[in-house]
Amino acid sequence: KDFKQTLGWMMRDDHNRRSQKKQKKRLFFVVVVVALCVCSLVPFVPTTTKTTKTTRLWGCPSMTHKYWHTEEVLFKEEEDALTSERYLTFVPDMGGFNNVRLAFETALVLAKASRRTLVLPPRQNFYLMEGKRSFVDFFPDILTQRRAPVTTTTKFLRAVDAPEHVRRLGRACEPTHRAEDSCFRLYDYLETNFRTFVPNTFDTCVAFESSSSFSSSTTTSMSRKKKKNATTTCGDDRVVVDGEAALGGPEGVVHLRSSGALTHHLEEFRRGRAEPSRMGRLLSPFYAYVHFDDPRRTNFYKRLVRDVVRFDRRVHCVAGEVVQKIRRRGSSSSSFAAMHVRRGDFQFRKNHGDRELEDDQGEIAEALEVILGGDDDDDQTLFVATDAPRDSFEAVAKRRVVFLADFQHDDLTDFERGFVDALVASEAQIFLGTWFSTFTSLIVRLRGYRGHPDNSSFFIDRSRRFATFGFEPFRFPFYMREWQHAWRDIDTLQTLPAPRPWESRIHLTSNLDAYPTPDVFTSHHISRGSLPMNE
Repeated sequence: KDFKQTLGWMMRDDHNRRSQKKQKKRLFFVVVVVALCVCSLVPFVPTTTKTTKTTRLWGCPSMTHKYWHTEEVLFKEEEDALTSERYLTFVPDMGGFNNVRLAFETALVLAKASRRTLVLPPRQNFYLMEGKRSFVDFFPDILTQRRAPVTTTTKFLRAVDAPEHVRRLGRACEPTHRAEDSCFRLYDYLETNFRTFVPNTFDTCVAFESSSSFSSSTTTSMSRKKKKNATTTCGDDRVVVDGEAALGGPEGVVHLRSSGALTHHLEEFRRGRAEPSRMGRLLSPFYAYVHFDDPRRTNFYKRLVRDVVRFDRRVHCVAGEVVQKIRRRGSSSSSFAAMHVRRGDFQFRKNHGDRELEDDQGEIAEALEVILGGDDDDDQTLFVATDAPRDSFEAVAKRRVVFLADFQHDDLTDFERGFVDALVASEAQIFLGTWFSTFTSLIVRLRGYRGHPDNSSFFIDRSRRFATFGFEPFRFPFYMREWQHAWRDIDTLQTLPAPRPWESRIHLTSNLDAYPTPDVFTSHHISRGSLPMNE
């Protein structure tokens, strides 16, 4: 009897142990399955984990700042536009990448505001880039995002039943007139078969009314009150164009002739009789050319461009690694300064007036001395983004100078190196840029997106060095700088950008006028490592 009882206890214990093992195996299996599911979602979910100052991106080994948002509350008409079968085609700018980006941003906003699907141009060669590139190479998420309808030329040509010889140009073309696969054959087809709109950022701006119903008529007129309100964007010198009348209407396709001299005004341009901005080139920030009467919509479209027109996550990760390495090089502080100097990559020889393109080394040295301090500082790191030889900076910088080439990243393409340069410079505590450079403008805007104080960005040009210390209305040429309007208060509903209490209002009548130099500025605010004043 005792033996039977003992044997029964042993059997029950053995059964319990087996049950526990089975439960542990099942639990382990569940944990593994859940872990695999989570890991499989990592490359596709843009979730962020907040830290004290920066944000870690999924899949990035380094810390980098995520300034965009992946979701947005859409207005009813914007939701309807996501399934629109009406299209807006455009010609990419023939200049450098940042000119291409400016035109693309404006085309995206015009397409979205007119409830049209934006058609991306075919793969083609771009200025100073190797091989044929597409807009998906620049902005990989542009086709998969759900904030604005975008499609490819191939799908568009199939939808409108274009001839076979035109469809062949949908995948790739050559932006020269004499090539067999010339992009201009495609553009000629678009102008011949569809309504064409020629933008003129010099003399006009496009305005949209929020109350518009986008009727079938193309002769709608904007109210006098709304036209008066549009002067906040257009100023008193530009004519207000009704966006609904110009880009709305029943037509299935509207073509935006946005290339400038190389398509229709070449002879005028060669004779020097035409201003590029009058010939279709969208050489203007989108917010200085497209006006919305409702502040909510104004901020909506500014957020749209911020969140959608952005670089590949891999580029952001590389930039974060470079920023980490730069900060480790400083022995007493993790902060660093950045500078962009443009010397030989302007499309035209002269900057403005009779001033030669090349920046004088003395002016660079003076800017560094005024902004960062004049004493030799081996502990302070200066990151330089430039197309000029590095030895031209090491002699005048008086501090440790680093370039992107100092960090090994052979997997980057030629244009991705420029993207990383801009992202790294946007993380610097202090930035010095080049006036009239749209690359400097990109960096300044990224810094605004990231929350850096506006007065932490300066210009090397002594007459414009402290342009960011005041609030200035738009004035021509609109591409010469980035304006605070791009990022200031855009996450609010009904607030338009306005001067801060400490900012002066700047009203200049000429590009050659000197910006006022703030008397309150002294170099020790920055050289000692403190944040700029009036943050």
